[in-house]
Amino acid sequence: MRLSELLCKTDVHLPHKDTEISGVTCDSRKVKPGDLFFAWPGVRADGAAFAASAANAGAVACVSEKKITGLQIPHFCTANVRRTYATAVAAFYGDPQRKLKIIGVTGTNGKTSTAHFLTAILNAAGLPTVMIGTCGCRAPFPFPAAKQYTALFSGMTTPDPEVLYPLLSAAVGAGVACVVLEVSSHALALEKVAPILFSLSIFTNFSEDHLDFHSTMEAYLAAKAALFAQSHVGVFNFDDDIVAATAKTVACRAVGYGKTSACDYRAVDIRNLGEEGSTYIVHSKNARFRMRTKALGDFAVENTLAAVAAARELGVDFISIQDAVWDLDKIDGRLEKIELSAPADFAVYIDYAHTPAALARLLDSAGALVKNDGRLVALLGCGGDRERQKRGRMGKCAVENCDYVYFTNDNCRTEDPKIIMRDVLSDLGGKTNYTVIYDRAAAICAAVDTLKKDDVLLLIGKGHEQYEIDAAGRHPFSEREIVRAAVRQKILKGSCTDAHSTQTRSD
Repeated sequence: MRLSELLCKTDVHLPHKDTEISGVTCDSRKVKPGDLFFAWPGVRADGAAFAASAANAGAVACVSEKKITGLQIPHFCTANVRRTYATAVAAFYGDPQRKLKIIGVTGTNGKTSTAHFLTAILNAAGLPTVMIGTCGCRAPFPFPAAKQYTALFSGMTTPDPEVLYPLLSAAVGAGVACVVLEVSSHALALEKVAPILFSLSIFTNFSEDHLDFHSTMEAYLAAKAALFAQSHVGVFNFDDDIVAATAKTVACRAVGYGKTSACDYRAVDIRNLGEEGSTYIVHSKNARFRMRTKALGDFAVENTLAAVAAARELGVDFISIQDAVWDLDKIDGRLEKIELSAPADFAVYIDYAHTPAALARLLDSAGALVKNDGRLVALLGCGGDRERQKRGRMGKCAVENCDYVYFTNDNCRTEDPKIIMRDVLSDLGGKTNYTVIYDRAAAICAAVDTLKKDDVLLLIGKGHEQYEIDAAGRHPFSEREIVRAAVRQKILKGSCTDAHSTQTRSD
């Protein structure tokens, strides 16, 4: 592809002499002869420092925001190198985003669940749809690229451009009609989705998160709101005051959902059926219909209603919506009940909650799952190298809303686990209904050991993740398998703590 074709939709001023480009990259270690190299100032290093290495590896041109002196290949400047990079990558893969109906989902919490429900609805309506987000790339039909590309962005919500646009291209080639894309605030701030004009976007809710990246709540909200500057229609949760206020500022057509009379899609007659899910009636401008979901928790109503509103705005019929929502009985790592391999008179659930707001709602919903004289027991920690200010609130919320809590590690990354734990325990108000066990597998086993009839154990923070990250890197870690093994040992031998004699406790 010619350089002029790649950069024609950007602010780069091109010379009269054109150049053939064989690839696009921002990683000097991956440069191949004929590539166009993009250099941008990153968090840890400035890409300009690697421009010469890229040229030596065969790059035929370079794009950056500032002039790089001494570079021996053609060099072009742009006002926003990340935006230009995303645009060039999309162009290199044939601008697949223009050939798909793309629906964006943003918000502090609820993105994954909402995306799952909407994907199920669109597929039920006969629109082949894939979902891209926190759980990877998912498709309810044969789509080999899903597994291939999921491995390339594990741990991210929204893939980087060099993964996202070839994945969208593969979707076009497979006959996919729609893509439901979870769009994080990071992705918006880093211009990953700049070339995409979304058919519709959803804003689920807004609360504190990612301040280690955005610094202020204002900057965080501005990043979220930017999605609706490139959307035809915005679907907003009017029960969230900040989201509702944002809806009044956007240029796209705004549609509201929630429980208030101002909503275009309103949930009434809401009934929480505990382990059987929830039911409610949707009131819209020209229809009323009953919804029922097997998904657990009060937030299931909010998430399904968001998907319902989006689907109706996209023209999907009531029957497809009702059938799809009812058929989707669980979402990985979202108040998901673990099927135990041995009979037990207690229950274990896992959930991805990792913000104070999400934790509070989770614990409130979990209370409805506890029967008779059972206890609500939680196990959680806080991630390392992430915002510290929320840790104390997470710990306080847990001890105030649970009968007992096991505090443990959760992706410490490069941070000292003892420093993280000190933050978590900093505001417990004298509560003593907790134990600290740093080793997460040992903590799970200890928690299972204490479970009695009708108890509910919540494993919080990892959700769908199948790994643990510490200073040495990423390691396989399956909470489901650890729980099942612990339950088997508890039932067969009466205890499982002997298997974890190296655990570290601190009361």
